[in-house]
Amino acid sequence: MGQLSDIFTGKITRWSAVEGPDKEIVILSREVNSGTHLYFKEKVVRRGKAGSNEEFAPQALLLTSSQAIADEVSQNPQAIGYYGMDI
Repeated sequence: MGQLSDIFTGKITRWSAVEGPDKEIVILSREVNSGTHLYFKEKVVRRGKAGSNEEFAPQALLLTSSQAIADEVSQNPQAIGYYGMDI
């Protein structure tokens, strides 16, 4: 969880920092008005810590749908993203 938070806040910017290739990480997120975005920010980016003010990295690309994130991750080996699923 700590590594995910560090990636999405921009503290970790290269895959080599997490035992991957020496390539830049491309961060994908849902738009700020998405409930999934808010949940991910509270539970992952801020790690559930009350009073935390951690934010997504400024270079995070905000996409309009879960499908757009899935499509980009499937085509871009440097990308990381998240989306909600109904189970």
